[in-house]
Amino acid sequence: MNYKSLGRTLRTARKRLGLSQFEVADIMGCSRAQVDNIEVARQRAPLHRLEDFSKAVGLKLTVRIHPKKDGDTAVQIDKKQAPILRATTALDEEDLALVQALAELLPCLPSNIRGTLVGIVNLWSERYSKTDEVGTLVG
Repeated sequence: MNYKSLGRTLRTARKRLGLSQFEVADIMGCSRAQVDNIEVARQRAPLHRLEDFSKAVGLKLTVRIHPKKDGDTAVQIDKKQAPILRATTALDEEDLALVQALAELLPCLPSNIRGTLVGIVNLWSERYSKTDEVGTLVG
């Protein structure tokens, strides 16, 4: 488990909701220091604390335990994610870096700005996914 990454995700969600560490601690029934320790991965928080924190900031914590074999990597995607995965694998390194930076920023942005960005992406994908009669990509 990557506690630093988990802590960053929880902090981002807390800030997005405009909650202070004190407010989250009150919801969780713990101290503000414990909330800070989870966010900065100062200590390995027990699973029940991570679940409480997730609920307090509107997230769902999912844990999956499975046997791991050498070299195994599993990625689970849904129907909405498949086209995104196909599109991003076709990007050059510079564009992929831009998309990744944008994806990291999205949770921090107000919902109206996220909605605008979704609209821009939809317009862009419609324009660049069209083909002419010969099957050549237009755009």
